[in-house]
Amino acid sequence: MKLISKKDSNLIFYILAVVIFCGFMSATFGSEDGLSRLMELRQRKTTLEEKNKSILEENLKLTQEITSLHDKKNLEHKAREVLGYVYPDEVVFVLRPN
Repeated sequence: MKLISKKDSNLIFYILAVVIFCGFMSATFGSEDGLSRLMELRQRKTTLEEKNKSILEENLKLTQEITSLHDKKNLEHKAREVLGYVYPDEVVFVLRPN
């Protein structure tokens, strides 16, 4: 004696599969750790990668500037240009606008 026919067991299987599928979909799209969180984390990753690239470029520029300052001529140029240094026997003329 059969309690459930083959047709009914297939129907129960499909209904159960749909219920499980709907549960997974609601967990994926509805929860805090679902798809919206994934998209937020991807955006954050992109932002951090761009910031990292910018910092690396600045680091390279500063490293090159440090290397160039090992040359006495470049060091003297920076000291004169940025810090306003002059030799003791030089005369400095300051021009004021009218």
